[in-house]
Amino acid sequence: MAHFTSHGLRRKGRKPRIALYAAIGLLFAMLPALSSSTASAATSVTLTLRINNVLQIENPDTAAGDGDYFPEVRIGDGPLERRGVIEDDVFSPGWQFTQTVNLPAGQSSVPILIRLWDEDSGPTEGGDDKMDISPQDDDVDLDLVYYDTVEGNSWSGDLLNSLTVGQGDGDHGFPSNNDGRKARIDFSISNGTSVDIDGDGIPDAVEQQDAVYGPDGFKVADLVGLDPCRKSVVVQIDYMSDSGPTGHSHEPDPNAIGEVKAAFDAAPVDAVSPCPYPGDHKATGMDFIHVRGKAIGEQPVMNFEDEDLGDDYRSARNANFNFSLAIYAHYAIFAHDLRAGKDDSGQCCEPERGHNKDFLVTLGSWTGGVGTTREQSGSIMHELGHALGLDHGGSDDTNYKPNYLSVMNYSFDPDGIPTGPGSAPDRLDYSRASLPTLKKTALLEPNGIGDGTDMTSWTAPDRSPQFGRGNAALNWNNNVDPTTMLPVIDPNPVDVNINAGDDASTQRTELTGHDDWHSLKFRAAAAQTANGAGVSHGPDIGFDTAQKRRTAFHDFYDPDVTVTKTVDKTDAKSGDTLGYTVQVKNVGKGTATAVGLTDTFPDATTATRSLPNLGPSATATASFTYLVPCATEDGTKLTNKATATATNLDGGPEANTTNNTGTATTTVHAPRLTLTKKASPTVNAGEAITSTITYANTGSDGASEVTVTDTLPAGVYYSPALDLGTGPKPNSVTLNADGTRTLVWNVGDVPATSGDRTIVFTARPTLLSLPGATHINKVSVSYKSAGGACTFAPVTASAQTSITAVTPSRLPLLSTLWGLRTDLRTAEVLARVQATDTRFDGADNSAANGTLSQQEASAVLFLPVTQPRTVRAELLATMFNLASRRINAGTAVNTLTIRGLGLNTVGDAVRYAQATLAQPPTLSNLIRYTNTTLVLTEINSGVAERY
Repeated sequence: MAHFTSHGLRRKGRKPRIALYAAIGLLFAMLPALSSSTASAATSVTLTLRINNVLQIENPDTAAGDGDYFPEVRIGDGPLERRGVIEDDVFSPGWQFTQTVNLPAGQSSVPILIRLWDEDSGPTEGGDDKMDISPQDDDVDLDLVYYDTVEGNSWSGDLLNSLTVGQGDGDHGFPSNNDGRKARIDFSISNGTSVDIDGDGIPDAVEQQDAVYGPDGFKVADLVGLDPCRKSVVVQIDYMSDSGPTGHSHEPDPNAIGEVKAAFDAAPVDAVSPCPYPGDHKATGMDFIHVRGKAIGEQPVMNFEDEDLGDDYRSARNANFNFSLAIYAHYAIFAHDLRAGKDDSGQCCEPERGHNKDFLVTLGSWTGGVGTTREQSGSIMHELGHALGLDHGGSDDTNYKPNYLSVMNYSFDPDGIPTGPGSAPDRLDYSRASLPTLKKTALLEPNGIGDGTDMTSWTAPDRSPQFGRGNAALNWNNNVDPTTMLPVIDPNPVDVNINAGDDASTQRTELTGHDDWHSLKFRAAAAQTANGAGVSHGPDIGFDTAQKRRTAFHDFYDPDVTVTKTVDKTDAKSGDTLGYTVQVKNVGKGTATAVGLTDTFPDATTATRSLPNLGPSATATASFTYLVPCATEDGTKLTNKATATATNLDGGPEANTTNNTGTATTTVHAPRLTLTKKASPTVNAGEAITSTITYANTGSDGASEVTVTDTLPAGVYYSPALDLGTGPKPNSVTLNADGTRTLVWNVGDVPATSGDRTIVFTARPTLLSLPGATHINKVSVSYKSAGGACTFAPVTASAQTSITAVTPSRLPLLSTLWGLRTDLRTAEVLARVQATDTRFDGADNSAANGTLSQQEASAVLFLPVTQPRTVRAELLATMFNLASRRINAGTAVNTLTIRGLGLNTVGDAVRYAQATLAQPPTLSNLIRYTNTTLVLTEINSGVAERY
């Protein structure tokens, strides 16, 4: 392989010196051979010389157009060979010459002669003329010496500083009568292996020196970043700029250049490995080298078609694009607009011969008047792609192919290939592989396009834009479920786009994929594809078209589900069943998938439902029920909340979730009863306790089956006959086994907000109650809802009454006197006795009625000569003495008999007597009855009391 040593390779950073190279060339011309100690051991070498580019500097045929050029080359002692004639002023002929040279022992140098002729074969043209391609005076041929040394391979001679360029110095008329003029050629030499190891057309020597030099030895352009083992693309970009006060400039954004560099750096193209040159070399990717051009005056329009505007372009190129760079680089201008009133993004390629890989980027009618960073970088990639031989379908002009993932495809120009909804930015790229062919009449939807996770796009037969991941099922005809579809007949999504103005002149039934990165045709003069023309097109994608695609993509993945919730009862009663209806509607532009609904009931429990996919404007409904708990407070607002969740067709989250919840509210109306109880705070034993029960329904719903239950403690007596209250009287009175009494009022229905209702009754504590004793009276109210569906917990209240002391008169009367003194047996006295002992009620053989009458008392006191009548009479007399406050239950008593019975107070004696009467008056109980009679007689006669 050709290796440029110090004889032929410029050291990086060293200023070129023409004289030095001329001296080196002269030195080598004088040396017939290197010594055997430094010569290569090879006895033969096969050299290939390739003329990559020709520039006509002076026209030898001014009156008859450009010259007609052909070369003559001799390598070593081989024949002088010619190649075919080409007419042009600048061209890349690709003339190639190969010769095997036998080297005598110890010789390693090979002389090489290069001539360039202008063919003048007509009868009046005077014969062919040599063009001057040598920088030496009175020398028009390029004389070189090639060396094969132990240090590598090199050449020297009539060289310019770029090492691969020969250019004449203007030896007019030499040799005599020669009409040749000054010209320039670019060439490369290899000994069987290319001197452009990576095949990008830029010689390794140029790539290693990171710069291009002109014939005067000065640097034309920095090309920092070139790697001889990695393919490179070089682009000089001039730009329009307004020098006025607005400072408007179309100079590419450095970030846009960075994005293009990154795209090339990530290209799936293997570099030459191992790389024979020193330094760090990447294993894959390509280099994009941006040469910052010059500012040109702002003008509203520039294009190739209009003769004047095309001249504007060519004038700028000729003035700013140095030929020394042009043999390696593309040229572009960032102009304002391509056509007046149009929003075209650019055009490739400039049609003039030799320049058909130059292009325009025109974003004056795009974002901000210059395009966003991505609009700039994508437009560079697209137009450069045309210059590198790519069409809108890769290898053909079928645009919008879903299996062609490239910025060349209008579906991805200039934004790049989407990697997912919401991903920013999309991947700026040429296609990385040739995807399987799609046959439009036999599309298998589950197969997708066989790509990875990139997004693709197409248009369904209903003209709706569609998008999907390349490795997933694709719903080509926008119908049913793509994962279960059978082959479909001609739903082709591309047809609509083709008919809408695609580049293709005919309908193609098969859509082929294309591998862009491995198909690029490099411009550089030494590249094998240098003569391959770029793909010329009319104006490229407009801003409005790109915006519509962006909007369609956004809308496709932008479902927006809303939730509306209603309830069948906005006002309800306790125990009612509420019916909820939830409507989920997709008000977005994209289909909603994985639609789920969670209904949260007022008690925080939840129910979930899965709903079908919802296309735009589609709805789904769900129903739920909820039982209003009986314990719900009146006036409570029960809120039921339904929340929907959804994803877009790519499984990503829904963008707008602010409207995903709906609520419905019901006001609960329930009865709520209140209850209070008041009672006489103090009374004397046997006297009436006045109780007041107050209840009300404060709720907004009526109550049913309202029942008031008052429980009198043991020792407190109630009978309706003795009830002095204003009522109403209880519906039932029940004496319980524990001595308590239950009074029940069956109130029935109580309407909402009824106001206070009262029950006032009296009851009497027994005469045996001692001072300081307390009686706690409890009351409750139970009720149901108006319809009876709910039974509520009873409401309770209580009141307390304390017993106070009355000073006794100390004048008890015997039973005989009480039998005679009916005047002393007042109704109050009789009531007090009845409250203490009810055994005397009905003593006259009348029906017991809850009160003690004079007749019943007289019957008990009349001639009590036998037992148990004697004890009954004495007990009643004692009761009368207690009721008339002659003695108290707590009055101390003491006689021989009383002490023998272990009694201490009048109350003890009364209870003993009551217990005696509970036993039959048989012989076995004779003594007890006798003692009881004696004790009561002692008390009633006043003998036993001790005050």
